Amino acid sequence: MQYENERMEYKSQLTEDIYKEVIAFTNTDGGVIYIGIDDQGNVTGIDNVDETYTRLTNGIRDAIQPDVTMFVRYVLQENKVIRIEVGEGSYKPYYLKSKGLKPAGVYVRQGATSVQASPEQIRQMIKDSDGDVFEEMRTVQQDLTFDEAAAAFKRYKVDFSEDKYIALGLRNIHDDQYTNLALLLSDQCQHTTKIAVFNDESCTEFRDSKEFGGSIFKQFENSINYLALCNRTVSTIKGVVRTDKQDYPEEAIREALLNALVHRDYSFSGSIIINVNDSKMEFISLGGLLPGLSTEDIRLGVSQPRNKKLAEIFHRLRLIESYGTGIRRIFKLYASCPVQPSIEATTNAFRIVLPNMNAASAGAENAAEAKPAAPVITPQMKIVLDYLKEYGEMRDEELQELLHIKKTRAYLLTRQMSEEGLIEIDARAIILTMGCRERSRGALNIPGYRPAGIYSAGTAQRLVNMEGFMPGRRVVILGSGDIGLIMARRMTLEGAKVLVVAELLPYSGGLKRNIVQCLNDFDIPLKLSHTVVNIEGRERVSGITIAEVGPDRKPIPGTEIHYDCDTLLLSCGLIPENELSRGMGVDISPVTNGPVVDESLQTSIPGVFAAGNVLHVHDLVDYVSEEAAAAGRAAVRYLAQGETAERHEIPVTFEGGIRYTVPASIDPKLAADDLVLRFRVGGVMKKRVVKLYLGDEAVVSRKRPVMAPGEMEELKLTKDMLAAHPGLSRIHITVEEA
Repeated sequence: MQYENERMEYKSQLTEDIYKEVIAFTNTDGGVIYIGIDDQGNVTGIDNVDETYTRLTNGIRDAIQPDVTMFVRYVLQENKVIRIEVGEGSYKPYYLKSKGLKPAGVYVRQGATSVQASPEQIRQMIKDSDGDVFEEMRTVQQDLTFDEAAAAFKRYKVDFSEDKYIALGLRNIHDDQYTNLALLLSDQCQHTTKIAVFNDESCTEFRDSKEFGGSIFKQFENSINYLALCNRTVSTIKGVVRTDKQDYPEEAIREALLNALVHRDYSFSGSIIINVNDSKMEFISLGGLLPGLSTEDIRLGVSQPRNKKLAEIFHRLRLIESYGTGIRRIFKLYASCPVQPSIEATTNAFRIVLPNMNAASAGAENAAEAKPAAPVITPQMKIVLDYLKEYGEMRDEELQELLHIKKTRAYLLTRQMSEEGLIEIDARAIILTMGCRERSRGALNIPGYRPAGIYSAGTAQRLVNMEGFMPGRRVVILGSGDIGLIMARRMTLEGAKVLVVAELLPYSGGLKRNIVQCLNDFDIPLKLSHTVVNIEGRERVSGITIAEVGPDRKPIPGTEIHYDCDTLLLSCGLIPENELSRGMGVDISPVTNGPVVDESLQTSIPGVFAAGNVLHVHDLVDYVSEEAAAAGRAAVRYLAQGETAERHEIPVTFEGGIRYTVPASIDPKLAADDLVLRFRVGGVMKKRVVKLYLGDEAVVSRKRPVMAPGEMEELKLTKDMLAAHPGLSRIHITVEEA
């Protein structure tokens, strides 16, 4: 007799625990249960087989939901052992009727034992069974009440009896469990609407704020009532005629709010945001436009509801007239207003902005006569202006001494006066530190639709770390950059399942320590020489297909691997942000996409320096800091010495697989006491020696067991070394066999 395992369970007698075992097998991969055999595999037999058999079959039928009987087969062995063959169910999760659809009632098989399923496991089983449509999926929270919904239906004279729940989409037809749509309508709805009133245009200085929860019917009523308080009425009198005009058309507010409530993506946990200030009212909801739609389509009246059953309920209650008319109605209400509403859609958000009609009209009336307001000149500003009138220019140190202020205050004052057009700042040295940006999907040419659920790794990092949002639960990562590796670990720790990290190149682009700590420690597979060849899903990512690539980086037919997932993270490299540099005329390296610099980190334009990721993408932030400090010291020296008339620049040449060096040239006379040469190799190399030649002499030699493109290499060159080679004409770096 075999021992108990993940597919086999022994019970000496029939107990209530048998139902947990059946549920666990049905929710997992199926298995066999023997009644009449103890834990050691010894046959003990059953005293009353007929009675036990009857209790067993009736109990499994009555205690478990949904109906599991079609997956259970009973076999009587030697009239003393009952063999229960349990197949994997097709409508998971199965649960104890007495406990409900929650961890206490749902079990899965884990090794040789049956354990309670986690909330995440329950949600994943629901998703696998019910599909990706959020409102149709069964909700984990089943203890729901509908007082507010019942009142709303009664108010609009629509039947809301329980026998209508399935037809409305509130109950699941298979097991009569509540759906996510029911959760939205219930008094226990977990989503909220946040409204804030601000004193300033930038929406940073709060005047008041409210957060409304409960049923979305309650949120609608409370939000409408509160926004009515924010909708001031302006009265004008011409002759004996008095005219009252509200800041915003009431119908426009209603339509914008209904649009946010009905069409948002409720699979995200964030709130609907409504911001109000003296010039506008903006409605921000989660979930961008559905694939195939544009903002122009929305303005024309094209509509494709994300939450169809929810939209049908609102339509039945006559809260919305017909799909697609709300936005057009808003623009019609503003036909005579000098400032028109605006709509904006990003990948994961939708915004409608309603202008304040009274403010817009007043602004239009005064625009022709309006003159730029004269800047308010403070006593400190007057002192500075009087000084400049007499002497023509002023240094930062002179400003601090003149006003007896510290450097920070001097900077703020100078900035303010510059922005108001009172002074002009003449910079004698500039340091470029714009950093870099992530490579987007548009630059990768990945086939497939453009559904929600595709993020850059950095965007996902911000959502998780700063916004408190989970981008998804089943994740595929393309690219093995450090941010992608770190997010693989972070998503795993937050409860997501990272299925695979695919890398186009035959080596990882991240640090070795990140591969070990972020992937290996969590058993996350890394597939080198693989890339994404298809993205499935129109509204949201539903699956990703990757394939192996050959030396030409083209997919190899027959190597495709499919993953069911809801999220794709892109970690495919960083691009130095050098639009400003190019606009200045700075020479750009075709390898790094950053400025070409000398030993002082000075670009091709004298007095302009560059450091950090705008120069070349670093693997460690320590290097960025070191480089920034070096650029700062060089800029100070430049200010003290001015531009050197004669330079003797020696190009830094290289071979043996090195892709580039920073700096690209060195003037021995101007080099710092300790000069760091940084470079990257173009492939994985083992057992190598890196040598730095001054002329024909190798002054530095370093053994490197392993070198990889993801890790930056560096060599240190001292001023003494350079001084020992007068008349130097060659600086050369090689990578040689050890």
